[in-house]
Amino acid sequence: MADDVEEIRGRQRAARHASSIPLLANALGLAFLTYGETADWWIYPQAFVPPVVSVAVLVAMTVQRRVEGVGTGRDGYGFLAVATSLVTLFPPGQILVLFLGPVFVLGLGLLLLGWRGRDPRLWAPGLGLLVVGPAVSLHAVANHVAFLGPEPGAAVLGICTAVLLALAAGALARERATGDGEEPDPLAHVDGTVHQHVRLGILVVLDETDDADLSYLRRTLGLNDALLGQHLQALLRHGHVAVSTSGAGRRRRTWVAITRAGRSALDLEVQFQRNLLAGHSGARKIQERRAAAATAGPAPKDHARGDAS
Repeated sequence: MADDVEEIRGRQRAARHASSIPLLANALGLAFLTYGETADWWIYPQAFVPPVVSVAVLVAMTVQRRVEGVGTGRDGYGFLAVATSLVTLFPPGQILVLFLGPVFVLGLGLLLLGWRGRDPRLWAPGLGLLVVGPAVSLHAVANHVAFLGPEPGAAVLGICTAVLLALAAGALARERATGDGEEPDPLAHVDGTVHQHVRLGILVVLDETDDADLSYLRRTLGLNDALLGQHLQALLRHGHVAVSTSGAGRRRRTWVAITRAGRSALDLEVQFQRNLLAGHSGARKIQERRAAAATAGPAPKDHARGDAS
């Protein structure tokens, strides 16, 4: 069952294009930096590329949330946009960009997103850009790979751009293939008499997406309105989810978000099942922690969130 939970998480990352969108945005940023390497520019406007890329990713994820009803997850898009903007605006960050280059900052961004999302398709190219950025900015490339032509730095950045575009195309193909699966809920085969898989599925989806609207939950888990409402009420009673609304009239949408208590309960459940199947004594300890939490009562609900736009 733990493998099924991971499959659901992977499907949610695919649904929100958590790999392809950042890769494509960074590839376009690198394309601009490649051109800038051949132009007679100094540090600007190249220094603005990392914040523009980060803001573009944040905007794309926010628009996707409004259109598809799938949340932006916990990857840290907003934090990255603010951090890269501060790096560009304040002198200490400008010194970093001056010596290590904007490519280095792009690499840091991909590394952060890959670490937060546990996605090697993001952190691996991020590590590569961390090496390439200083090599180009400090002219080490020009001194060691002059055979690439009169502009070896631009040639190296062009190669990196092509690699990121190929990675973005591959990630998009995988995301579409994952989203075209015939079985909407990998936990559907679990015997509901033994284990309530629907509520577990709801929590797993929300744990990855942070929040989602009712339409997205229905599509993803293959539920009707009545069944989804029944299980959401059970989760609400225990403080595992919070509900909010946005818009008005025909555009009114209901959003469901996981709470801290919900994430804690999900983590305990997944760990318990893993230990139980592996025959570890840790399952008993998790049962005791779960019983203690139930005795203490449900945790206070998080404040209902409004529209992220």
